[in-house]
Amino acid sequence: MICKFCREETELISAHIIPKSFYDIKDNNFSLKIITDMDGHFPKRSQTGVYDKEILCKKCDNNFGLLDQYATENFLRAKNVAELRDGNVAIARSYKDTEQSKIFDFALSILLRASWSKTVFFHRVMLGPYQELLENYFRNEEELSSAVDIIVAEYDEKVPLMDPHRTRLDGVNFWSLYANRFIFYIKVDSKKIPEDFCGTSIRTSPSLLTIVRQWRGSKQREVMQAVARRVNEKYGLVPRKSSPQYG
Repeated sequence: MICKFCREETELISAHIIPKSFYDIKDNNFSLKIITDMDGHFPKRSQTGVYDKEILCKKCDNNFGLLDQYATENFLRAKNVAELRDGNVAIARSYKDTEQSKIFDFALSILLRASWSKTVFFHRVMLGPYQELLENYFRNEEELSSAVDIIVAEYDEKVPLMDPHRTRLDGVNFWSLYANRFIFYIKVDSKKIPEDFCGTSIRTSPSLLTIVRQWRGSKQREVMQAVARRVNEKYGLVPRKSSPQYG
């Protein structure tokens, strides 16, 4: 088979798209519930997450794995994190010891891997003209223009995994990419980043900054609950008491 990145005909491996460490599953009694409301696809539980056997060879997967490892050790499990608070509520966090460029590449690499995948969970990811741009960027063949930037948010608690999807902020196109408690809003648009977010994106902030969001009462929580209800109704499923709760 052909590796999507090096384009060589070689043996492919089971490659994670979102790193296994970002599923953060340590409890043997807990398994991640991956839900889609697409016809013909049943809900699945997994302790290893979503992977694809048809996108990468071992060498290319290992190269992307270096970014995954850095993000795990220096972002997901970062020690030196400063919080900006409004009273008792955290509204932003600064990751002072984390290299922004590596988290930038980490998020883009997940989006690119997702675009190669034909798995149900990543079926929405179609990058159009940005596909070749990102591929060439990671092959060191092309610089990225200002059309690509990233705003990072994070929830105040670990949340269920949602599939990537397109969204618009003030008329600007973004991909919303979820990994553990983080949301990467990846701009793929020649328009400038919305004015309200100037100074907070990876390319404009002096240090890696995340915007902290509250999970309870959020729109994403309501969407996840609505999808879960539709799936349960469609397949006549009754959640077990041991199932993870959405909020």
